[in-house]
Amino acid sequence: MKIRDLTIGVAVMVAAIATVTVYRSERASIRSTAEQTFEVRADLIHQYVGLMRHNVDALQHAIESRYKQVQRSGAIAPEVSAIRYYPKDGVWGVSGLESEGGIAQLSGTLTGSKALRDPAKAVSEELTAVFDNDDQFHILLKDVPDIIWVYYTSSNDFIYIAPDPAIADFRFSKVLMTKEFWVQAAPRNNPDLKQIITDLYDDYYGQGLMISISSPVVLDGDFRGVASLDLGIALLRSLTGVGSAAGESILVDEHNRIVARVGKFDLSEEYDVPRSDGWIQDIMGADWLSTDVAAGELRLLHRLPEAELRWASIRAGGLYWAVFAAMLGLVMFSVRLNEALSKVRFLMNRDTLTDLLNRRGFAASVAPRREVARRDGRRTALLLMDIDHFKRVNDSYGHDMGDQVLSGIAQRLSVGVMEYDLVCRWGGEELLVFLVYEDPGTLWRIAQRLRTSIGNRVLSDEGLSVTVSGGLTDWGWDEPLEPAVDRADQLMYEAKAAGRNQIKSDIAGAS
Repeated sequence: MKIRDLTIGVAVMVAAIATVTVYRSERASIRSTAEQTFEVRADLIHQYVGLMRHNVDALQHAIESRYKQVQRSGAIAPEVSAIRYYPKDGVWGVSGLESEGGIAQLSGTLTGSKALRDPAKAVSEELTAVFDNDDQFHILLKDVPDIIWVYYTSSNDFIYIAPDPAIADFRFSKVLMTKEFWVQAAPRNNPDLKQIITDLYDDYYGQGLMISISSPVVLDGDFRGVASLDLGIALLRSLTGVGSAAGESILVDEHNRIVARVGKFDLSEEYDVPRSDGWIQDIMGADWLSTDVAAGELRLLHRLPEAELRWASIRAGGLYWAVFAAMLGLVMFSVRLNEALSKVRFLMNRDTLTDLLNRRGFAASVAPRREVARRDGRRTALLLMDIDHFKRVNDSYGHDMGDQVLSGIAQRLSVGVMEYDLVCRWGGEELLVFLVYEDPGTLWRIAQRLRTSIGNRVLSDEGLSVTVSGGLTDWGWDEPLEPAVDRADQLMYEAKAAGRNQIKSDIAGAS
């Protein structure tokens, strides 16, 4: 009897120890899986938000760059002379809707105060810089479904917003200067003129919940306006639920207010969770993870309640029969995540229209190639090219035709360079070519061949052809990229002033 009791006791003890061991093991495994999934979600959100921020920076840079060019050339966009008064709505502007007597080729609508009635020279140049970058507004709206609005708001009391709303539905008002996108970006609250991300809010014009990403625009050394995009949260909500893990991930802003999560939520929700490198526990026993995903402005949290962790651990202990299915599911999950991450990384470094490198991709790719050229005793140069009269193409044939022309030129440049060279869409209709060379004369012939490979060649289904003007300059080993690009830009402007369809160079022997 005693032996039997001892045997039963030992069996119960072994079973209890095994049960506790399995429970603890499953508990640790569940927490580890949640942590890994959380890291993947945070990485995807970080890269997606980073791509959107890069798009706003590119728009800001394009407006500032075009403003400088307009100051040099004095060429005012024809849309400026089309500004008229809308007495019913009490604003001046240019509609992007033909039904309102506007210009159908525009992606957006301009409205503003009476200062637009007879704009000063600086205001006309600012308006031209915006109108001449209309294709940037068009591309953003075309390529990123979650972008609701793209707009430029000026301290000179006007706004250009796309896609083109009817003036009767939306028009400039001083009230705009009290909204988050302006208040948080303006120098009073943003003395360093950094890009900002607003709190989550409900769109004033019925487009749902969104956040705004805004970059201050500086013209003539002064704050002049804000380039912004309004981003819907559908994809952000989806990214907070990527994969399968116990608990839930919650995206919050710098004030701990909710931005997105998979389930329903209220705008008043706040989550005051301390920053930490690992799991922390609140007074209710729930475990939390926290990590920044946007330079201190957005943070991803993960909440794992104790009750959910406990029951998940108990259920997992009886599911050994599903281990192989789980492993297969994890592999498939990993593949999908890697594909999603690869796509986001590709978008970060490539221009979606032309498939060329964008600025970010160019900066990442050019440094190792420069180092190889230096070791081989060769030189490097930059060729900045701009499409002549490209605005006429968009105005006469529409943006789709303009897209065909840009893609055609990108293809010709890509097949026309050597394996060590790089081609980048620098912005708008500007294309930057990185060239490795030994002999200036050969470099000049290559640059001319690239130019002539574009001129007088059919680049669209309509049989359209265009020419390009370019600036060619040497890129010294100790010189940063921006000064060399600025030098090429000045040479390109000289080429345009000299009659277009030509290249100007400051390299001895390359002319």
